[in-house]
Amino acid sequence: MLSGRDTLKALNRALGEVRASAGQFDADLARERSRIDALRLEENRLLQGLAALRLDDLDARTLTSNLSRAETGAVQLLEDRERAEARAHNEAARYRSELEQLEAQREQRHDAVDQAAAVLAEREAAAQAALDSDDAYQAQLQLAREAEGIAEHAERKTEQAQQDREAKGEPYESDALFSYLWERRYGTPEYQAGPLARMLDGWVARVCGYSEARPNYWMLNEIPRRLREHATAVRYQAEAEVQKLSELEAAAAGSAQVPQAQTALAQAEAAQDRCDDEIDGVELALRTLQDTIARFAAGDDDHTRRALELLAQAYSRQQTGRLSEMAYATSRGEDDALVRALKDLRDERRDALADLEEQRRARGRYTEQLSELEDLRRRFKRNRYDDLRSGFRDGGLVQAVLQEFLRGAISGGRVWDTLRRQQRYQDVGGAWPDFGSGGFKHGGRRGPWHWPGGRGGFKLPRSGGSRSRGGFRTGGGF
Repeated sequence: MLSGRDTLKALNRALGEVRASAGQFDADLARERSRIDALRLEENRLLQGLAALRLDDLDARTLTSNLSRAETGAVQLLEDRERAEARAHNEAARYRSELEQLEAQREQRHDAVDQAAAVLAEREAAAQAALDSDDAYQAQLQLAREAEGIAEHAERKTEQAQQDREAKGEPYESDALFSYLWERRYGTPEYQAGPLARMLDGWVARVCGYSEARPNYWMLNEIPRRLREHATAVRYQAEAEVQKLSELEAAAAGSAQVPQAQTALAQAEAAQDRCDDEIDGVELALRTLQDTIARFAAGDDDHTRRALELLAQAYSRQQTGRLSEMAYATSRGEDDALVRALKDLRDERRDALADLEEQRRARGRYTEQLSELEDLRRRFKRNRYDDLRSGFRDGGLVQAVLQEFLRGAISGGRVWDTLRRQQRYQDVGGAWPDFGSGGFKHGGRRGPWHWPGGRGGFKLPRSGGSRSRGGFRTGGGF
């Protein structure tokens, strides 16, 4: 069995891998974007060179001036972008450093939780061992079990009688004449009617055989009612016996200082929860920054868009269109190199843009994977699947599905489903949460013992069955 804490470490490692891969994609995108920026600016300069050779002096000066202004503005915007991008990287580095410190702090808090849980288990085990050898407690346990058995048997009989009443009562209730007389309380002291109505009702009764059917239907309704009253009475008695059992357990738990250990565990878990909340906040801030960095890297930021608009406006002028036509339609020795360079540059930029788009899509997949994995780990911790008592039956399967997730073969939802199916709670140090009164399922009774559970009031569902060594319950979760 893979422990809950080791499973959390595996999730942390997976999260680190995805973050590292996303960061590498950002670096690759930034390099590709810088290359495309350089190609755009080089195209601008080539066009200026062609303008000097192909156009009249006035047109050349006008176009060159437009292109030069566009280049200057674009370069300034790109420099502004570099500074903004650097600030984002610095802030992200600060958040990553803070996150590392919080993760280390969380490990310390988790150590404290495990220590508190171990102390609690030790004290509960001592209290339960004392009760196991206490004759008065064992006698009361037997009384409680017998009373519980009687109450459960009475409740089952009541439920069966009610089902019989519904099935066997249907013919009576579907008979309109019988139902009419029954509702009027015909044949009972409560029946009230005038002479004519009595005569007519008597005729209806003879027609539908009411006199013979009424006692049977009455008994059909009466049996579940009486059984329900009996079940309520014996359930009350069973609860009283279990309450006596709980009082003996509470006294033993108090002598073993179990309540103090439970308080210490609750405080340790609360401190761990506060640390998890801080981690969630920093992760959210870091993810927002990483999205910003990814937009910078891919050229999807405002600075890059405005720079492209400046260059596009300059290129869209009539002179630029005419210059391009002339450059490709004719060739002269002095500008052949410029024409070839312009064509090669545009081909290279087209290929670079296609590569950039493919990298954008890949980075988007990592963004989704990172979000899924952070949510998966958050749910894992909120359910306290890293509890000292928690483990995962098939550790190899858990590791395998995590690898499949990292390869993009399955979703985070599939991983979570596997974790929920594989999760088990097991005994620690001989302490059992379903010891004594904790094993009585009626009314959600838990006794004075600790039941593992998640944050926000979530508690582990119980089967109410007897104890069995090696694990006491399959995990729940939201």
